[in-house]
Amino acid sequence: MSDEVKYGFSESIQVKIVSMLLYDQMAFLRYMELVKPESFDNPILQYTVATIFGFFEKYKRNPVIDELLEELELVMQKKKVPPKAWTEKFEEIVNIGEEFDFNYVRDKVVDFARYQAVKKAMMRSAQELEKKKDYEGIVKIIKDAVAIGDTKEDIGIFYYPETENRLAVRKEQRARQDLAVSTGIKKLDEMLGGGLGYGELGILMSPMKRGKTITAVNFSKGALMEHKNVLHIGLEGSEDRTQVLYDSSISGVPKNQLVDREEEVKEFIDYFFTKAQGIGQLVIKHYPAWSCSTLTIEALLQRLQLLEGFEPDLLIIDYLGLMRNADVNLKVEASSGGKYFLLGQITKEILSISQKYKLSCWLLHQATRKAKEKDKVDLQDSGDSIEPMRDADLILTLNQSEAEAGVKGWQKMRVFVAGGREVEDRHNVDIVINKATCQIVEDSEKNQGEEKK
Repeated sequence: MSDEVKYGFSESIQVKIVSMLLYDQMAFLRYMELVKPESFDNPILQYTVATIFGFFEKYKRNPVIDELLEELELVMQKKKVPPKAWTEKFEEIVNIGEEFDFNYVRDKVVDFARYQAVKKAMMRSAQELEKKKDYEGIVKIIKDAVAIGDTKEDIGIFYYPETENRLAVRKEQRARQDLAVSTGIKKLDEMLGGGLGYGELGILMSPMKRGKTITAVNFSKGALMEHKNVLHIGLEGSEDRTQVLYDSSISGVPKNQLVDREEEVKEFIDYFFTKAQGIGQLVIKHYPAWSCSTLTIEALLQRLQLLEGFEPDLLIIDYLGLMRNADVNLKVEASSGGKYFLLGQITKEILSISQKYKLSCWLLHQATRKAKEKDKVDLQDSGDSIEPMRDADLILTLNQSEAEAGVKGWQKMRVFVAGGREVEDRHNVDIVINKATCQIVEDSEKNQGEEKK
């Protein structure tokens, strides 16, 4: 017995699959997106399946035997396949016949398609490794092959028959507030319907040195306080630097005093994670600038889940301009338009991760230099192209004048809801930010705290 028969799919099984595609219309419709001509080892079987598919595409039905024979003869002549070779294989396919019980074959189709795809992916990966050493590209090739067949039954939802069940589940489960990750800012959460929803991508944009990372850290803290897990990915600075921001924000101790007040900091952090509400888990991971793509992030998500059982509710990426595209072969023109097309492609990939893993994602993005002089940073301040904004479910901007940014201690700032699909947009939320302690609160909360003092 050959290894191919022992561990793979014999030609006999492959012939039966072709026969099923010819005779069983329901099986053909179900598996036509799954089984490809190139899935078969024998070129004659490949040509036969391609002919069946081509006939269906043209006439919206499977060919009968005489029609298939006539079409196939033309193909085989063009491919210069000897008549004896292909007619014998054709008779083998046809002789299985309409009366054959294809149940066993149907059960094998998905495994066959996945096995063949993985086998070919491994061969292609070896070639890619030899030529380019494109490791992330190889991961994607294998991952796509393994994923074949995962969604074969998903052909959509019939809206009306599911009404009663849908409404019952919605009532029994949760409102949007439970399907979103809080920002930790009450008034902003109210505008957003609870925060940033699962499967949604939010963009947090501001000019440089206006507190994007500190704001993201506070969004993260708000999620942790709601028992949510957070994965913070940084592409500038270091993991140590990001840990400093969290240490300061959670403890309220200024960054430059963390070492001298070590015991106090430890006490605050212990209280936050063990005794207070904050029992979510936080993972911080940094990559060098322009070394991280969405494939890198997805690999990290899978490793965290498999090795540590950690699944984030919130993903923070700091920031878009320092990511690289997953497709190393994608070439764009060396212009601002080309750059923002590339950023748009990356944004789409990040949105896909949010949806696939059902997590909320805040993607930080730097506005143009001119935006620093404006009272209100808006969508067009993303640069020469608005491409990265198109696929976001929510866009927030941070707004602060030069005079406000120059104040020591607590500084006034506004979060502007620049756009959103299902939120109350075009409104400001007044906040105050302390860049020394990396903390953000609503302006009204700060005033109340001072009055109590």
